[in-house]
Amino acid sequence: DPMFEKFGVVKKRGEIVFCENEPGSTLFFIQSGSVRITKIVSNKEKTLAVLPTGEIFGEMSILESAPRSATAIIEEDARMLELDKDSFNQLVTAQPSIALKLLRIFAQRISDQKRKIKIIALPDAEARIMDVFVMLAEKKNLDVEATREFVFDIDGAEVSNWCGLAQ
Repeated sequence: DPMFEKFGVVKKRGEIVFCENEPGSTLFFIQSGSVRITKIVSNKEKTLAVLPTGEIFGEMSILESAPRSATAIIEEDARMLELDKDSFNQLVTAQPSIALKLLRIFAQRISDQKRKIKIIALPDAEARIMDVFVMLAEKKNLDVEATREFVFDIDGAEVSNWCGLAQ
């Protein structure tokens, strides 16, 4: 893969890709493996997401030239593409359809992360869990006032991930 030859990095389980608040200038595309994204909230490390193959992370450093908003740790050995701002700009200029897809991903990711941080900041576990299901209902445009029962395709690991709680 010519892209991997030019931009590829390989990381082992447990390696830190970057830390919260450090400067950043690259984003990552996960080609294989997974990456855990964590944030310090009330002096405790909370998992915001575990990103699988095909996901992107670190995009805020490219879009805002801002410090890293979270820490990225390799969950499963990973092969990734690491792109700086110039490489990223070249990619999206050459393939505008990728740019549109990425913009949708970025917008959804920003919205999800803001919601996750609000959920994690809630004071008790029950409120966090309930708010995860309210959020899921809202994403499906379900009327939570009119209906008492919903079925969601989510497991305990995903709920705990959204809540920042141990499974």
